[in-house]
Amino acid sequence: MCANFKPLTLKQLQDLKLPDIPFEYPEEVYPGYDLPLLFKSQQYLEWRKVMFGLVPKWAEDKTIASKTYNARNETLSQKPTFNNALMKCKFGVIPVAEFYESKYFDHKPQRWGVRRKDGQAIFIAALYEIAKIGDEVVRSATMITMDASHHH
Repeated sequence: MCANFKPLTLKQLQDLKLPDIPFEYPEEVYPGYDLPLLFKSQQYLEWRKVMFGLVPKWAEDKTIASKTYNARNETLSQKPTFNNALMKCKFGVIPVAEFYESKYFDHKPQRWGVRRKDGQAIFIAALYEIAKIGDEVVRSATMITMDASHHH
């Protein structure tokens, strides 16, 4: 499961003819970091700055994001954390230049980058939520993943 990634580059953004991203974001994203989320609003595409790791409306603080940055497609509808966003169809995409997975050698993880050979962005399905914790409005998102153990 993807725990960190590099968001799309300026060149990838321009190649795709996507609207400019109107805010700063880090070169590498980990749970709890801000990221650019792309979604369709009315008739146009819009960027939203969201935190990586979904914070459900019932959360008391943002620390839950360290456990909710991936949502398994196979069990998405069974998890209370994602239920509100799923029922309201709050979908978007997270375009990435590269994401990282662990590959184990001798029981020790090594970080492996996954990217397209042609250098274009990878679009990862996302589910987002808007919650209020105290006086703070928290916009957050999770990547929708799947069990790839049977895919070749």
